[in-house]
Amino acid sequence: MKCFWFSLVMVLMLGVGVTSAAPDAWQKTIAPGEQGFYAITDSSIRTAANQNGQLSLHVSVQRAGDPDQSQRTSLVNTVLGADQAYEFDVFLGYLGVGDQVNVVAMNTSSNIAPPTEFSYKVTRQTAIPVSVLHEDVSPAKAYPFAGDWRIKELQDAGKPGTPVAQSHHCEILDDSVRITMPSGKAMIPRDLVYTVPQSGTYALHDTHIKLDKGHQAEIKLFVGKSIQPKRTLRITDEASLDLDLGYLAKGEQVRFAFGTVDRLVQIKMTAAISQWAVRRAPLRAHRFEDGLLDIYEPQSPRHAIDIPEEHWFTVGAVPGDATEQIRTAIKQAISKRQSDDYVGIRLVRGQTYTVASEQIGGRLFEIQNTSRFVFDGNGATLKINSPEIQRDDIDLFTVDASNKVMLADLKVVCDKLPYATGMITGLDPLHGNTQTVTFDLVPGSPDPLKEIARKGNANGYAYDPTTPGQLAYGAWSFYPGAVKPNLVATDKPGQFKHTVTRTMDSLKIGDRWLIKNKRAGVLYLVTRGGSEDVTLWQFDCKASGGGLLRNWATDAINILDTSIRPHDGRWISTTSDGIHGRGREGVWVENLFIEGICEDIMNTYARTMAVKADDQPDDNVISLFLNERDPKIRNKRQLRKLSTGDSPHVGDKLMFFNPKTGNVIGYAMVTAVDGSRYTLSNPVPGIDAWESDSEPAATMVYNMRAAARFVVKDSNFESSMRYAIYIKAPHSMIFGNTFQKLASPPIYAANEPGWPEGPAPSHLWIQGNTFVDNNFSYMSRHRAFLNVDPACISIYTRSFTQKDKDGFNAYITHDQYANSNVKIIGNHFIDWRGMCIAVRNARNLHITDNTFHNMIVEDAALRRTLANDPAMSENGKGVYAAIFLDSVNGAVIKNNHVTSLPDGVVLMRQGQDVKHVDTDIK
Repeated sequence: MKCFWFSLVMVLMLGVGVTSAAPDAWQKTIAPGEQGFYAITDSSIRTAANQNGQLSLHVSVQRAGDPDQSQRTSLVNTVLGADQAYEFDVFLGYLGVGDQVNVVAMNTSSNIAPPTEFSYKVTRQTAIPVSVLHEDVSPAKAYPFAGDWRIKELQDAGKPGTPVAQSHHCEILDDSVRITMPSGKAMIPRDLVYTVPQSGTYALHDTHIKLDKGHQAEIKLFVGKSIQPKRTLRITDEASLDLDLGYLAKGEQVRFAFGTVDRLVQIKMTAAISQWAVRRAPLRAHRFEDGLLDIYEPQSPRHAIDIPEEHWFTVGAVPGDATEQIRTAIKQAISKRQSDDYVGIRLVRGQTYTVASEQIGGRLFEIQNTSRFVFDGNGATLKINSPEIQRDDIDLFTVDASNKVMLADLKVVCDKLPYATGMITGLDPLHGNTQTVTFDLVPGSPDPLKEIARKGNANGYAYDPTTPGQLAYGAWSFYPGAVKPNLVATDKPGQFKHTVTRTMDSLKIGDRWLIKNKRAGVLYLVTRGGSEDVTLWQFDCKASGGGLLRNWATDAINILDTSIRPHDGRWISTTSDGIHGRGREGVWVENLFIEGICEDIMNTYARTMAVKADDQPDDNVISLFLNERDPKIRNKRQLRKLSTGDSPHVGDKLMFFNPKTGNVIGYAMVTAVDGSRYTLSNPVPGIDAWESDSEPAATMVYNMRAAARFVVKDSNFESSMRYAIYIKAPHSMIFGNTFQKLASPPIYAANEPGWPEGPAPSHLWIQGNTFVDNNFSYMSRHRAFLNVDPACISIYTRSFTQKDKDGFNAYITHDQYANSNVKIIGNHFIDWRGMCIAVRNARNLHITDNTFHNMIVEDAALRRTLANDPAMSENGKGVYAAIFLDSVNGAVIKNNHVTSLPDGVVLMRQGQDVKHVDTDIK
């Protein structure tokens, strides 16, 4: 076969665009001083409509220090047919001296039609400094988020080791640490061990090792759980070591094993640990010995900003309601702020402050038009006492048009609940798809008619009778009320009847029945007005209500070290989504324990835009407007002017999506903005402009930097109604979390063109997570509504139209690849049913090093459902598959393990249109 290479090996041109027009190959290695994290950005390729044959696209990294120079790390691998568009932005990792990036596009025909577009940049990324050895081993300078450095001797194997500052074998110098090695005839090891503070992708940077002159030593570097050294150095005098450490889970270690022979040797060492993330570092806080908070800003995450005593306003104990005193303190602090100083208010530790006693709904504490403000709860308790909290929600904190705001260390309680619970004691026979539920209130529950649904109209929810927050086995996410009124009291005190639809024999006597007011209770944080760098830190959320966060077109909002879960016999913690919204830089969630959410735990998305027709449809200047539901006419849309927070910026990348086919028709960069007119880097052929009589067919436009770049790590998502993370946005990092007892797929990545919300998510990095006993709802067991695949990780693209009868009512697409660039690595799946990983509509997929444990959950209903799918049936019976692929082009599926394969369980199954898969599965 003749091949023509029209672009070969473009290496590390910082910020330089590369085009396919250059047939000459050239290379450049990383020179000293250029080490760092790198990524391919602003990429786009479109093949010609008359392309003969297929175009193969590869991106790889060659590590200079790898023992086998022929082995390259493949990062992008896919094949494009004629007239296809693809963007291959990809994180390259930390590149050290001598490392090389290869971008290769190869056509299988000698009669080539070159791509009509082919461009990208290789750019150095901003690193987040985490730890510096000689600084972080000193108690006086210790940075609280830097991890832990210790010394281990040979005899300390299996022990935690000695803090460097307390070791007799270490001396802390101004710019380094000096380690004294013992003398002796045998090679005697002494280990310097670093423990990672959070899960992430790390690098060893600016590392230098110097020995006493004329001496020799051997250093082996061990990373994570590997028993094989990642690098071995035999040093005479001195050496440098900068290295990509890859993904490390919270608590894993980086170990330097030093060894010398014969003589007493002193080793002088400097080392720094950095990490990379898809967005800026979070705004952090730490309480030091003086009891006051210090702040760590994203642009300088290792520098503690001390807030002097005179910049704090303390609200003392208040008899009665403290709302006005706290509001006054907030206003005073903001008015006194000068220059770039931080100001804050503090509550008194151990005190309880009653608030909102005379407020019905709305905003409680507002932080507006300011910067560098801290609300330090100082471990105190806020008691929400609104008289109508069961009817109207209270927004606890609203941050509007502000940045660098820290809300810290607070317990929030409320005695009143915005929902009622009972036990199902009777079920009338089905009438069509309508059924009447009889339930008796449990002790302590609010009255569903007097306090929750006063007009007698409500939806119902069936919950497990023993586990708070967990839906009943086989239940729908909710049951809509069937008539008006649908909720009535019986003659028996505390007993009610509720007539609902869509039950389908899924209800059982003995289950809990819940009726909620979705827009009631406490909503902890709302961010608006383009706010940035807002953190909710160390909150103990014990007031039931409307959710944890609503972020509306705001950037870099952070939820850190926080808990929100049912307590004191309560059955849910919130009545709507836990975290919901959008921003150009998404939410950073870390060390969150969240449970009992009566909606999605986290829902992140972008707003949909459309192109308004103009008199030059084929040029590269377009008019963009919001494409949203018309509130007056059901199933109709309207064009609205873009708000400031939703408008694309120069340098943003737009994706153009055909909602009829589920196909990405092209990408373009924004090069100029003039009102609603946007100049693009290139025309995008095939755009259907928005017209009032055909608007459902209009091309949907999404900003790849809107609702993008979010981080979720080291958190627990448990016992909630539907999805843990519903993703309609690109660029996510989901690391080191536990997902347990979620009724539907815990990680669910799919667009919703009918809502409309999107885009179809891409660039998903899911690593080191644990999934336990999920997907037990009616939707998962019957492949109903949105749940196309009963998997712990479900990724697919939705369209408006159903192409085949086996679409499972989810409007799946085939031979389309909107969900590209996905990494699913090193996850554990326990007590699983149906599937663990299901990926559709993706180019460049990596599924590696996952473990599917042998605790398979038998589910007769799900088996029957799968038997109807030709790809999931065997001898007329449904099979479980740990990995399911459909419409995948270019994948690496390797080193995945099922601890056993009982009858009816396979490691991988494929549906339609699966091509170019590199796998070790036989």
